[in-house]
Amino acid sequence: MTLYNSSAAGTAKENDLEKALQKQERLLYGVTCATNRLLTRQSFGEAVEDALAILGRAVDVDRVYLFENTWLPDQREWLMSHRQEWCSDPARAHPFHPQLQNRSYRQSGFQRWLDTFLQGGLIRGLVQDFPESEQIPLHMHHKICSLIAVPIFTDDQLWGFIGFDDCRLLRQWTPQEEAALSTVAYSLGGAIKHQRTLDEQKKAEERLRHMASHDFLTGIPNRYHLEMALAQAVEAAAPDRTKALLFVDIDNFNVINDLLGHDVGDRLLIALAAVLRRKVIPPNMVARLGGDEFAVLLSAADEETACQVADELLRWDQEEGSMPVLSGQGLRLTTSVGIVLIDGAMSPQQVLARAGTTMHLAKSMGRGRRLIARADEHGLNRLEKAQQLIDLLKDAAEEGRFSLFFMPIVNLQEGSVRHHEALLRLSDRKGRWISPGEFIPVAENFGLMTDIDRWVVGEALRILRAHPQLELYINISGESLGDMELLQFITGAIRSSGVAPERLGFEITETAVVRDLIKAQQWVGELKKLGCSFAIDDFGNGYSSFSYLFRLPVDYIKIDGAYVRAIEENPESMALVKGINDLAHSLGKRTIAEYVENEQIWRRLKAMGIECGQGYYWGAPRPAIEETYCGWLAGVMDVAKAGVEK
Repeated sequence: MTLYNSSAAGTAKENDLEKALQKQERLLYGVTCATNRLLTRQSFGEAVEDALAILGRAVDVDRVYLFENTWLPDQREWLMSHRQEWCSDPARAHPFHPQLQNRSYRQSGFQRWLDTFLQGGLIRGLVQDFPESEQIPLHMHHKICSLIAVPIFTDDQLWGFIGFDDCRLLRQWTPQEEAALSTVAYSLGGAIKHQRTLDEQKKAEERLRHMASHDFLTGIPNRYHLEMALAQAVEAAAPDRTKALLFVDIDNFNVINDLLGHDVGDRLLIALAAVLRRKVIPPNMVARLGGDEFAVLLSAADEETACQVADELLRWDQEEGSMPVLSGQGLRLTTSVGIVLIDGAMSPQQVLARAGTTMHLAKSMGRGRRLIARADEHGLNRLEKAQQLIDLLKDAAEEGRFSLFFMPIVNLQEGSVRHHEALLRLSDRKGRWISPGEFIPVAENFGLMTDIDRWVVGEALRILRAHPQLELYINISGESLGDMELLQFITGAIRSSGVAPERLGFEITETAVVRDLIKAQQWVGELKKLGCSFAIDDFGNGYSSFSYLFRLPVDYIKIDGAYVRAIEENPESMALVKGINDLAHSLGKRTIAEYVENEQIWRRLKAMGIECGQGYYWGAPRPAIEETYCGWLAGVMDVAKAGVEK
């Protein structure tokens, strides 16, 4: 009998030991699966949901939940908020329970929990043994018999905790369970940190993407965004499904800038953008193309509808309170609008060019009016002004109407002129200068830029031969970048000129680079081998991905003037300029700040460590190598050196 009892007792112990081993194996397997799910599932929310379910079954509890902490510095108070939950009975699960959001540890009677968590400790045991302030909500409200709660840390900061409730048994938690669940909490902390990093990256990418597709000044979509939308509109259009593009331009905007200053001009652009945004309702779109030019893309419109919208836009300045910036100035602004119906027959580039030239024709007919380019009037006779400009451009090189103006690039740290930027200018047949903003887009739209760039390269080399002390940077159009015949012409011209290639540099816009990075790499690579230098112009005005900077061996990054001009009043602009400068330096590139308009801006840029600057603080561009240029340049250097010595 004694032998039988001993044998039975031994068998019972073996069974208990086997059950304990099975329980431990189930726990460890659950911890492994939950950790793996946290590391491999793409959706963080789904990964946590799966992990809680796996852990709940592995630990054999009724409820598993996450609470996140929030610190209120003003009240010096820690709050806890219910985030996610798994229940063995799905009907009882309440993730983000509204009554468990932003609850104070102290006021809720759980200060002991917070103090323990902050020390890295665990809360575990029978609820009946907990302080009375904790028993009421835990046992009476939630019927919890036993629980264990483990703190979750990220970067040594208490993020929150994970809790496991047993609502059936008076359960004591084993050291093995405590160790395993602490491992889970550690894994959760790592997953939360990783997700937080991804969230921050996503937010940063969204900000950059927004910057790439929206105008910095007005906050509305920019030209790049419009071009993408216009391409989709053209593809979807048909003769019986027409859309419309309205090209809107402020009449005599330069007068506002000259009389009242650029600050008032900027505020006027912001006000117009606000009016357009109110009048143009999605899915229609409003965008700023640049300067004082805006565009409105109507997703479905015939001629009558497009003209009605244009007439409404022509009355924008009459809207009460729309132009407080001009209050008391005695000025009445008007706009000119060019309209093109989109039926799929023209490319997006042709639509935009036609709308622009139609707008210019409307302006030449008296301003403050709209004009539509009808389908039966596509001929260039309908766009007389554009035709005249095209004719002028075709003969400009032969007739000597092109000129290069110089603008010095000043070393902000030393007060010396580093090199000059050569800027293209065009005079009409009456000797009046035509704005580059007027003739360059026309030349690009009508395929004239390659010939113009050939003239610029030849003239720059001629000037460099005549003036050995000069170093020049010339601008290459985005339409020419990637033209291999032009590249061969440039390399041949440099070799045959006798000019050291190190004295000639090229500026290319960020937009042109990103449009065709491979061709840009070929261009830059070939001319860099020759000894020429490169700068990316208007950096920060185009695209969200800066990865191309790693692949493009440029020497300078020119920080877009829209940011530079605003650094005195806008902390965001200051941060952006500093960020671009730091990024450039980290990649071994130097920086040039555009639009340096006063000494205060210069000094702030200098303090940031920006190498060079250019702007009207040192004077407007001047004709190249005229008799007065050397005297003017000497004055620039005197101002620059005086600024350094202050």
